[in-house]
Amino acid sequence: MSGRELNNRERFLINSVLPSNKKGYLEFKQKISEFVVLREDEFFEGNLLLGKRGADASDFSESAPTFALGYSAYGGNAYFVTIGEERDGFVEVTLRKDKETDSNGLIWSYSEWRPGFKAPEDSSAVREVHLIKNKLVVAIAPQSRKIWVYEADSGVNYILPVANFYNEIMRVKEEKNPEIVLNPQRIFDYPDELTDEEIGQGFLTYNEYVGKLEIDYGLFKKNENEGRHLFFRKIFGKQNA
Repeated sequence: MSGRELNNRERFLINSVLPSNKKGYLEFKQKISEFVVLREDEFFEGNLLLGKRGADASDFSESAPTFALGYSAYGGNAYFVTIGEERDGFVEVTLRKDKETDSNGLIWSYSEWRPGFKAPEDSSAVREVHLIKNKLVVAIAPQSRKIWVYEADSGVNYILPVANFYNEIMRVKEEKNPEIVLNPQRIFDYPDELTDEEIGQGFLTYNEYVGKLEIDYGLFKKNENEGRHLFFRKIFGKQNA
């Protein structure tokens, strides 16, 4: 299958959540600029699999984490836009039509967030845990029920899977109560249960496991007895927006 070109609507919506003024999103946009639609979901309009022309869509076997997430308008309709990370030369895209609107262009996007900003979706408060001040930040938006990590060099906000990330925090805490361990939504419902150190430590161990970001772990003390990285106080801080 050779694939088809993205139409104007699809390309506009995809590009709207990939800001060119942030290095990581610009590089991703350039990387997929020549990708074509290899497969479309016959039951759910707007579910697309992108890849290089001539690639075999049957080689795609596993969905990747979310790379960009936003809400944009085109041609009188608003759309939820979700773009997955590139994996083995493939990118999943979901363009879910929402309501009619007079707006045109980007309405909100997690790609635009920076430390000190409110939550993109609803302008609600964001808890910021700064592993490296304003350079590596775990952001938690209880009202939006989203967690992401901001990496300053690339400008990318990596959306974290709530359950997997919460599991690492529970391992750090050595929590045994099943009512707490098995309920990842507690990170939003009871945010004061977790300290900044526990959240930060949870991300470090999560990142070691999934390899989400290249982090200089030399910046963090190593507790050889526990096998965990601990924060130097001089680079650990907190902000609440």
